[in-house]
Amino acid sequence: MSSMVRVLLLDDHPLILEGLAGHLESQGIVVAARAQDPAAALKFVENKDLDAAIFDIRVHGVFTFDLASHV
Repeated sequence: MSSMVRVLLLDDHPLILEGLAGHLESQGIVVAARAQDPAAALKFVENKDLDAAIFDIRVHGVFTFDLASHV
C-alpha cells in the first residue's frame, strides 16, 4: 500500500494554483493534476488515480460544489 497522497487542484488563478501546488509538494503530497476550469478537472478525475481534490469554490463564474460528487 502506497503512502503517497495524490491530489487534483482546481483554481482559475495561476498564481494561486502554482503556489498551492508548490506548498503541497514541499509537504510530500503529490499534485497529480492541475486544472484551471471545471471541464478540465473532470477529465483529470476520469483519468487519474486521486485521493483528494482541492477546488476553488467558484471558477470562471461556475460554483464547483457539484463537481465534488464526481471525485
